[in-house]
Amino acid sequence: MLRNVARIARPLAARSLAPAARLNLGAVATAARTYASAKPSTSEVSSILEQRILGANSEVDLQETGRVLSIGDGIARVYGLKNCQAEEMVEFSSGLK
Repeated sequence: MLRNVARIARPLAARSLAPAARLNLGAVATAARTYASAKPSTSEVSSILEQRILGANSEVDLQETGRVLSIGDGIARVYGLKNCQAEEMVEFSSGLK
């Protein structure tokens, strides 16, 4: 959008502005282009994401009780775990996962 404004303003400025002001208009248009195209590089984005991931705290301290309905073939049917979804891995108090 800034590029379009600068493109439209140049012919108008050529007719109505003093020579010193015409030189400044080009500098404004150049600054607008530089500002609009400033993007972080891929390596900068990667390093920012890496810092956030390494700084994340992944401790889980949930304790819930439920009733085991059946166990077979490595699958346990459990009733009463409110924060657990279907096909989610759980760890029992015995250490069994």
